[in-house]
Order: sequence, then structure tokens, then C-alpha cells
Amino acid sequence: MRKSRTIVTTTLLAAALTAPLGTANAQAATLPQVSVAKPVEAQAAKKLTIKTQKQQKSYWCAPAAVRAMATRHRSGSRLPSQAQLARHMKTKPSGTEIRRVLNTLNQMAGRHTYDFNNVGSATRMRNEIRASVNRGHAVYVSVWSQWKPWRKTGTRGASHAIVAYGYSGNTIYWWDPADNSRHSASAAKSYAAMKNRGMRIITG
Repeated sequence: MRKSRTIVTTTLLAAALTAPLGTANAQAATLPQVSVAKPVEAQAAKKLTIKTQKQQKSYWCAPAAVRAMATRHRSGSRLPSQAQLARHMKTKPSGTEIRRVLNTLNQMAGRHTYDFNNVGSATRMRNEIRASVNRGHAVYVSVWSQWKPWRKTGTRGASHAIVAYGYSGNTIYWWDPADNSRHSASAAKSYAAMKNRGMRIITG
């Protein structure tokens, strides 16, 4: 009798394993379906919404840039004016200290969100901008006022702040507080413009 039961059990197991998918087998227990997670694909493009203003004085590019980036965290009466930010960061006609920019951005965010990021190649810069944008934070970059990613004219000019707020493939989307304009440039051109001023950007 035991031998007969063993033969029947083996036959039923073999039938369950060889039955076509989707076939109901009354003699075999239904196996639970296991869902397999699909791999997460990197986003090909993303733009952040930032509310911008043209810089209100010729040397207020940093206050304007910080204000635009702060609109990701604050609105209404909680969003300071360019003048308030200029006073807070002790902006002078010669410019704004980058450390004050970083500290103020973190104050606007309400926590330690932003930090310096040293980039040594176009690929590294593109990847860091992508990562920051994907986290919901625009990027602060210093360039020379006449050597911007989308246009290079004449002598280098003065130090100037611009904001990266999006990307699409190898293209970076920029906002310029000098005239409240938006532009795009390849990662290679963006890096070439940035590295002339320095390798350090502020990402979130």
C-alpha cells in the first residue's frame, strides 16, 4: 500500500510540473504568483519649477539666484526679497561670498539640504546636476559673466551666478538672473564655461 501511494504522489507532482502555464489542474495545488519588480530606469529628462526675477542690481546675481532656488522651499511672505537676501549675505559690489550663499540656501530649506560639490569633468557635472534635480533641488553655479554655457563673448567679465534647473539627456537647462532668461547648453559647453571660474557648484 505505501508503494502505491508513493507512485501516485510522484505522478501528481510530475503532472503539475509539466502542465502548460495557465492550465487548471484539479489534482495539483495552485502555486502562488510572485510579482517581479521591474528595474528602475533613470529619468531621461526633468525640469524643476522655479519662480524667478531679474536681478535688481548689477551685482545682485547671487541674491536673485538664491531667491529663485528658495522658491522650491518657500512662498508668499516666507520668501525673502532680493534686498533682504543681499543684506543677509552681506553682498557687496564686488560680489557675494560663496560660503554665505551655501549657508543661506540651507536656512531657506530649513535643514542641511545643500552642499558644495567639486566636479572635475563634464560627465561628473552632468550627473551631479541630474541627481540634484531628481531630488527636487536646483543647482547654483558660478561662471564669468561673458563666458556663459550658451554664449561666450569678449573678455570674461565679472563673476556671475546662474542656476541649473533641469536636464534632458546631455543638455542642461539654465536660468540667468542677469536678464531673467532661460537657456540650454550641452554638458560639455556647460562644463567648459564653469571650469573657467572654478570646479565647485552647490547641489541639493
